[in-house]
Amino acid sequence: MIKKFFTLFILLALSSVISGLKADEYDDSITFESRTRTFRVYVPSAYESSRSTPLLFVLHGGGGDAVKTEQLTKSGFNTLSETEKFIVVYPNGIENNWNDGRNITIQPAMKENVNDVGFISALIDVMSSKYNIDKKRVYSTGISNGAHMSFRLACELTSRIAAIAPVSGAEITDPTFLYKAAQPIPVLIMNGTDDAFILWGGGYIAPMFYSGELGSTKSINDTVNFWVNANGCNTIPVTTTLPDMDPADGTTVQKSVYGNGKNGSQVVFYTVNGGGHTWPGGDPNAQTALAGKTCKDINACEEIWKFFKGITLIGNNIINSIDNAKGYPNPFNPSAAKDGQFKIINMPVNSIVSIYNINGEIIKVLKETDFGNYGWIAWNGKDESGNTVQRGIYMYVLTDGDCNKKTGKIALVK
Repeated sequence: MIKKFFTLFILLALSSVISGLKADEYDDSITFESRTRTFRVYVPSAYESSRSTPLLFVLHGGGGDAVKTEQLTKSGFNTLSETEKFIVVYPNGIENNWNDGRNITIQPAMKENVNDVGFISALIDVMSSKYNIDKKRVYSTGISNGAHMSFRLACELTSRIAAIAPVSGAEITDPTFLYKAAQPIPVLIMNGTDDAFILWGGGYIAPMFYSGELGSTKSINDTVNFWVNANGCNTIPVTTTLPDMDPADGTTVQKSVYGNGKNGSQVVFYTVNGGGHTWPGGDPNAQTALAGKTCKDINACEEIWKFFKGITLIGNNIINSIDNAKGYPNPFNPSAAKDGQFKIINMPVNSIVSIYNINGEIIKVLKETDFGNYGWIAWNGKDESGNTVQRGIYMYVLTDGDCNKKTGKIALVK
């Protein structure tokens, strides 16, 4: 009898603990490159510190913020995280905008060339220091300006982002960065044919208000084709017309899958016929009436997570081509460069960079593994003894794990 009572007591105590678990949602900030950067975090009640947990970034559109993005998506990702066990981060851009690479001056984030790629990378580190984050399962999605920023992350943070899912965005024209992914990356693209802000056929952004001040984009078809070709996918997709779950919403959806890409990558494209500059399955009241129709036939949060959940970081499973590596800024001024560093990115894993002076003497050796195995190194203009080197021309030799070599010059100025 005592044994049965003790067992019942333990079960009741465990039940009380389990039922008492609560999700943790909070606002936080970090200082990054002398700016205070803010973000909102949602940690599901199902989080277990002993379990490696995926991380999802949800990026707001221009003029939006973390709170508005939760409203727009009806907190759909938060709800999914409870059963799918991932952590959601809603970062905030500078003055409600991301530096997505448009060459414009109307918005401070782009006018001041804010390092938002670095900010997102820093957030991965911050979250990894607090939680048991699966660094092979870090994803980015977003709408409009946040979609464009996700495209940029796919180009410049390929070594840390496993997949992206831009909604109501497109490839921008005349970007300020190299619009090329260093390696294949799975991409989900979702656009409405009647979007009046990001035009289906390309052109000025929000042309009802601006005549080029916000920049322009390529057509949606050109955007899809870019990623299909970049990933080496089948050029003829498998297309399915999805059920019209709500005929009253004035939209229908086609899903096109471009498969068989390099290293298992693919491009999945949702055409929302009649859809506007909106989040499918989201709250239409969280957007301007000019945004157009909101599709209710699918829930974007659910479709995006179904896409993400089976994807792990390709970059950790293959050796990047040494030809993709690039160094910047060049010329390099340690006192003027961001972080005071010369960086080489898109490096193969386990690479080594040796820096020589004009006399052929090695002054610094940098190992990719010392920077977290994320495909990059940084040089602060100092030698192995910590002394600042003189201005002049320096050579670097990048050697990958297979002893392939790539050389380059660094013009150090002061």
